[in-house]
Amino acid sequence: MNGIDIKQGRSFRVDTSLPLDDVLGTLLTLKPELPAKRELVAFLGGPEHIPEAQTRGWYRRAWWGYYAARVLYQYSIAGRSEEITRLVLPVDTTPLQEALAANKGVILACNHLGPYPALYDALRRASPEKILTLTSNKERSGEDMVHVTSPEEQKLSLVRSMLCLRKNGIVRLAPDGRVVGESTLFFRFMGQRVRMGNGVGALAGVSGAKTLYCTATWVASNKIQIRIEPLRLGDRKDSDKDGAVQWYTAYLRRLEAQIRARPQDIGFRSGHILAHRGRLKHYPAPR
Repeated sequence: MNGIDIKQGRSFRVDTSLPLDDVLGTLLTLKPELPAKRELVAFLGGPEHIPEAQTRGWYRRAWWGYYAARVLYQYSIAGRSEEITRLVLPVDTTPLQEALAANKGVILACNHLGPYPALYDALRRASPEKILTLTSNKERSGEDMVHVTSPEEQKLSLVRSMLCLRKNGIVRLAPDGRVVGESTLFFRFMGQRVRMGNGVGALAGVSGAKTLYCTATWVASNKIQIRIEPLRLGDRKDSDKDGAVQWYTAYLRRLEAQIRARPQDIGFRSGHILAHRGRLKHYPAPR
């Protein structure tokens, strides 16, 4: 099976005893089938966003990314995270150091796109400063981890984050995750309506901290780059008292730009975009 076993796009297994880069290279040679091209193109907004002449190459990259994300996940749970680490290029932390120089703290707005499992360890190794991470993953624990699954945890996470930022610290989070608090806002994203928890956007607005967009992206089938850049905010409306709408609008716009320009980063494993019962959908769905 050349290390990969795909059955009608629903069952997917990888021989994690093989070198990771070999498996990712083999994935490039397979014929894309499911998810179907029409489903991927329609999900991402239709042909008006992807010119017909470009759909074949775009679809192949998106299909590869769909399964590459699953390859990384299986290597991770198999205890082969060092294989993922070896794919990561040196991280340029200059934007992070420049933001910290403002002495207002920094929010690293990450995501669940592409090779995101490589992001946490890469940042931890690259930054000399401790990073406070907000996560829904109960398997991760430690003094630098704050869980955000329950309403009580979410409130505590905002308090700890504010204290960290006031000390010019770094808070890392992924706002496109599946945990949404009690207070929600609605936005247009990828042509559909999605809801976001109000807390993170309000934290960014009230704290005055610098926000950097931080993402992991495939630059080759065996190379991962961590990109850190300022999140460019648009105009703030008078009704947006805590700046949450302004912040989320900028974040979702940057997220969508990456998805459309870099289909290999879609992944469809976590966050707002995922495959469910063989179909593609947004998560969380609006109430």
